[in-house]
Amino acid sequence: MVENLEILGALIFLFIGIFFIFNARGIVKNKLLKEIKNENKAVYVVKVVGYLATIASLFALYFLLKK
Repeated sequence: MVENLEILGALIFLFIGIFFIFNARGIVKNKLLKEIKNENKAVYVVKVVGYLATIASLFALYFLLKK
């Protein structure tokens, strides 16, 4: 049961990472543009965070499903 919850958590984390990658510009425009002046740099940072979250969740899924 706990293993299924861990897999579900990794899948949700994967979804959030992919969402950040594909909607980075929209996230920056809607949420962060008021505070940040350089939009392209902010979009780049959001995409990097999305990539790191995706890679981390894929590694977690690999080790959880390897058992």
